[in-house]
Amino acid sequence: MPPQDWLRMLCIEAAVAAQPVQLAPGKTWRGLQRLEAGPLSP
Repeated sequence: MPPQDWLRMLCIEAAVAAQPVQLAPGKTWRGLQRLEAGPLSP
């Protein structure tokens, strides 16, 4: 990334923070993140 591009960068990361997932040994979990773009406010 060029040196000043961080000023225009947006980083979006998924997380399970409100209710952490605890798994028993041998179990699996799958999550989903859905992003939608809407109109910009004036």
